[in-house]
Amino acid sequence: MQRDGPMTPVQDTGGLVKSLCCVLEEQVKCVREGNLSRVEQLVEQADRIIAGIRRADGCELPVPATHHGCLKQLYAELTLAVQAEMYDVHTRLKLLRQVKRAAGIYQGGRNHA
Repeated sequence: MQRDGPMTPVQDTGGLVKSLCCVLEEQVKCVREGNLSRVEQLVEQADRIIAGIRRADGCELPVPATHHGCLKQLYAELTLAVQAEMYDVHTRLKLLRQVKRAAGIYQGGRNHA
């Protein structure tokens, strides 16, 4: 079925925004699963979609108002998921340093006995 006339910028952007929403949803899922290498791949994909929205001529295509809330929510979820992952990594590193320090003290005490 053919359309009558060319797609409007809002129609064109709608498909890109839907794609971006799907990528963001997958990023949130991957962060929660700890699959950070996949998150990195998805960042590159999201960048390409965003570049499509911005277009080569520097003009941004209008994002349909119906997608604003979805994008804000997904970016907020992604931000929280990444922050939680960073906290988890920080906590694990702190524990690792404590264990390493304790092992060093134990080894040092054994050598003097």
